Amino acid sequence: MKYKLQIQTMYELGSRSNQEDCLYPLPQELTDNARCFVLCDGMGGHDSGEVASDAVCRAMGAVAGSLNDGENPFTVENFQAALSAAYDALDACDTHAAKKMGTTMTFLAFHAGGCLVAHIGDSRVYHLRPGKGILFETRDHSLVNDLIKVGELTEEAVKDFPQKNVITRVMQPNQERRSRADIKEIADVQPGDYFFMCSDGVNETMESCNIANVLLDEKYSDADKIRIIKGVTESSKDNHTAFLIRVADVIATNSPVTEATGSPATDAAVATACCVDNVPSSNSAAKQPAPRSVAQPVAGGKEKKDSGFSKKKIAFLLSVVAIIIIAVLVGVTTKSEEHNNEAAAATAGTPATATVDEEPAQGEAAALFGTMSGGGSSNDYEGKLVPILDNSNDKWGYA
Repeated sequence: MKYKLQIQTMYELGSRSNQEDCLYPLPQELTDNARCFVLCDGMGGHDSGEVASDAVCRAMGAVAGSLNDGENPFTVENFQAALSAAYDALDACDTHAAKKMGTTMTFLAFHAGGCLVAHIGDSRVYHLRPGKGILFETRDHSLVNDLIKVGELTEEAVKDFPQKNVITRVMQPNQERRSRADIKEIADVQPGDYFFMCSDGVNETMESCNIANVLLDEKYSDADKIRIIKGVTESSKDNHTAFLIRVADVIATNSPVTEATGSPATDAAVATACCVDNVPSSNSAAKQPAPRSVAQPVAGGKEKKDSGFSKKKIAFLLSVVAIIIIAVLVGVTTKSEEHNNEAAAATAGTPATATVDEEPAQGEAAALFGTMSGGGSSNDYEGKLVPILDNSNDKWGYA
């Protein structure tokens, strides 16, 4: 994915005489093409807090920016490389003072697979969406949060807690064990989403719900929203710094474009499906599709069954014809014998005597047909089982 971003910043001193917060990119260097963001809050009251925040911002920003080309995902391993470089830069700045310099760190990178968020300390990152509110908020590495987690402190008591500004994770030079960052990977990034990064000077005067109310109010432009937050946090004793990043658009980049039409790969897939029988020539100079093949009937299918039925039908008809011929021949022979007897009787003066019933040929043929089909006249066939011929197989049924 690629993103069109619109970015606003806030970089305020508050009641402090020096600025210990730091941003990457700095406000004067910021463009809407930025994809990696770092915000650090140097430790107030400690030696060179502004040096620590500046060293971490610059080192992380430089390394992360070089690894995040926008065409590939920015991985956890990429982030760890940037964090390690920041620790190395911080080590190089060590003054070996009794109170070591230190800084918090928040990090945000937009990349092909979404966003990667990381933090150490009590500076925050919010992910907000119109109509949904706060989708994600980093959890401060602070004493009050640890006490709340174990049930030793309530949310209501935090404001009056004397050690509410004590943090439990921080980046410092030459630590025996470097503080680890909490990492969050976000794949669901949509147009209209907001990402808000801020130091604790903002949260000193604005709760998360109030930040959300301002940022998701459609009546105000993004510049107006930053002006409102500046006005609300003006009384903050601490430096208060922020990035406000709005996702103006999300552009999918995982659908290659075809050369012929310039359409997405989905259109190419449809074209391929329509030409599935076409096989390109191995000669690249003459890319003519092979002739379409025509599906042939499957051997042993319907045609074979029909052919077998025709043979049975012919055999049955031939049997019927043979029976009729035999019956006729028997009748002719009987008639011939009758005439011979009459002739002999006339010669001898004796009355002729019939040896068979009248019209024996007709009676015998009827008897034969009666045996095959159940006997009786054609009306007698109703309701009796007789052979029924169909095109699929021989069956028995009621006629």
